[in-house]
Amino acid sequence: MENSVQSSSNVSALGLLVLVTMCVLTWRLQRRNAVMPLLIVTCYMPLGQQLVVAGLNLQFFRILLLVGFCRVWARAERVGLRLTTLDRMFIWWAVVTIVVGTLADLSFSRFINRAGIALNGVGVYFLVRCWVRNLDDVAHGVRFLAVMIVPLAASMIVAGAWGSGVTYL
Repeated sequence: MENSVQSSSNVSALGLLVLVTMCVLTWRLQRRNAVMPLLIVTCYMPLGQQLVVAGLNLQFFRILLLVGFCRVWARAERVGLRLTTLDRMFIWWAVVTIVVGTLADLSFSRFINRAGIALNGVGVYFLVRCWVRNLDDVAHGVRFLAVMIVPLAASMIVAGAWGSGVTYL
């Protein structure tokens, strides 16, 4: 499968406003709510909304991951977490994804692509590990997802019924 590569930034004014708002929310919300902006951007922002810097596609999702990592580091939210067997397995998955994916098509662009996929997975995994600490946090997140997904579902129903919908910014 051929990966499409976008070589220039593509950011709408509304998309930039959403990104800035989600970055502020990621930084300011309580720990258990910090994952919510990531969920919103994942569901509502198209991957085409991105900044391209030095050939790296910084999708809004990845920018929020970076803000999240800065928050975890600045607030020491990782304190008390120990590396588990599952954590190690996830790290090995990332390494294998990068190595095997790059070997399948030896090129620097393929390496960057595989590293981006690994960054997405490992980034989300470890941020959730830092922010979601107990079953109450999980239940809170699931309730948020249940409410957040309603407008997206409605938009998909409209798109299916009339052949168009507002599913992008």
